Amino acid sequence: MLADVGVTMTFEVVESSLSQESWRSGNFDISIQSTNSSPDPAFIIGNYYTMNPVFQPYGEDPELKAMHVEAAALPYGSPERDEAYQEIAAYINETPSLLHYCHWPPAGYYHSYLLGMEDQGWAQVTGVWDVRNLAIAEH
Repeated sequence: MLADVGVTMTFEVVESSLSQESWRSGNFDISIQSTNSSPDPAFIIGNYYTMNPVFQPYGEDPELKAMHVEAAALPYGSPERDEAYQEIAAYINETPSLLHYCHWPPAGYYHSYLLGMEDQGWAQVTGVWDVRNLAIAEH
């Protein structure tokens, strides 16, 4: 069905120890992998939304980075820290760049030019993807 409109897909299973190296290569438009969740939003924001060599080697939003650094310095469990990370969540929702759409096994990463991922709610929980609704924007 997708081939009829010029879209080809290749699924590549990668050893877990090589998954981040494969994603950082830049050769993929999407990565789906299992991950452990964390109750502290600093871990998620720091790993998936700010530039680092493992999960986000492609650049970052300087404003988001500044918000994260400030929030992470607040006392763990404080109302101020909670409020700061709620503001970060709202900011990410309003200004998406690289979207990390789910932090529960499985987690996936995709570039913002991959359209239709917001309709993959079932996949976010189960890992069962419906590729019929996906599209790639010109980039």
